[in-house]
Amino acid sequence: MNDWAEAVAAKLRADRQNQQLKDAALGEKQRIKKARGTALWQEVRKAVKENCEALNLQMQQNILVFGVTPNTEISVRADIGGSHRWLKAVFDE
Repeated sequence: MNDWAEAVAAKLRADRQNQQLKDAALGEKQRIKKARGTALWQEVRKAVKENCEALNLQMQQNILVFGVTPNTEISVRADIGGSHRWLKAVFDE
């Protein structure tokens, strides 16, 4: 084999190994998301709802309204000084 062929073969092997490592890392991230993602999302929803309620209690008026949405979404409406703003978030299973 000549030098060029050896160099190209080494580069191709290194590229293949790097891609396998990337694929393994992506698979691990997906596994973690699947294992923990839903529970974490539910914690986020709960924290957002509790914070909305806490601010409304402190202000003694409904400034933040946590919307009734499917479990994969968060919707919060803020009524501040006559202006309306919205927060929307979606958990992509």
